[in-house]
Order: sequence, then C-alpha cells, then structure tokens
Amino acid sequence: MKRLFPILIAIALLGLMYVSVHPALSSSESKWLKVYQSAPTALVRQLRQDYAPYLRLDTPVDVGQMQVLKLQQPGSLPLYVINTRVHTQGKPEMTPSCGMSGCLLLGYIPQNAGFKQVLKGYINDFQVQNASPVVRSIERVLNHVPCFELTTFNPSTQRVNPIQTFCFNGHQFVCSG
Repeated sequence: MKRLFPILIAIALLGLMYVSVHPALSSSESKWLKVYQSAPTALVRQLRQDYAPYLRLDTPVDVGQMQVLKLQQPGSLPLYVINTRVHTQGKPEMTPSCGMSGCLLLGYIPQNAGFKQVLKGYINDFQVQNASPVVRSIERVLNHVPCFELTTFNPSTQRVNPIQTFCFNGHQFVCSG
C-alpha cells in the first residue's frame, strides 16, 4: 500500500494539471466576465460601434459592464460571445437591448487587426432567473471557429427550451440542430 500511494498521488496531480491546462475542460472557459476585465481593446471599440444603433441618444450605457464569454478549442479562433444585458446608467429598471424577444446576444471573431461580428440575435437569457445565458463550448469546430450549445428559457411555458447547437458557416452562426 505504501508503494501505491505515491503513484496514486502522481496520477491525481497529472489529472488536475490536464484539466487546468486543456482548453475544452478549463472552468474559466465557461465563465462570464465583465467586458472591461477580459475583452481585447479592439473588441471593446467594435462593440461600442456595433451596439450604438440599438440605443437612443439619451440612453447612457457602459458597454464595459456587459459580459463576455470566450470560447476556443485547440486550433480554432477564439469566439467572444457578448451578453449585452446591462442596465441604463442611473435607471436600474431599464435594459435597453432587451425586449419581448429577449436580450441581444453578439459574437465576434478576430479578423485582421480587429474583430468581425459573426453572431447577432435576441435570446431569452433567463431574465426571470436573472442569470447569464447558458452557452457551452463543444468540441466541434467549423470554419476554424468553435461551435456552441445554447440553452434558452421560454417565458410563455415557463420551461427551458431544447438545447440548440450553433456553428459558423463561414459568414455567420447558424443553428445546426
């Protein structure tokens, strides 16, 4: 038993190291962070530009408070998914990018020296539960961009919708099942 103990410890440590290093298994991959904490500067600039048409001129919103989820698989480009649900400054009851269809969800991939928007859609992102959308990276990569699964909430039935898988067709993300 004494000889087996160091071997078991070594196996456990190797397993922990693999999980912490492997991108598909890393817990940080599925963690939503504030845009100002983790998004590249060029992405924040692009986000401000792309988000402006969804706001009235008298609606101050800090895009840095939006949430970003970086999805990446080995050999793929990173996909930055942006949850735009933020409150108007000074008016916590207002969320300007949310409506009857849900909240605006955007996605970007690096292109040249900037970022290209490849995902734009309204989803019901669990506003009832006041939580972030459930977006999960999967191992499938299409056109050098990771596919992902999205779980949404149906407010009329008060139930979770079936999980949908989205993949990049070379121009934008489309539902693939």
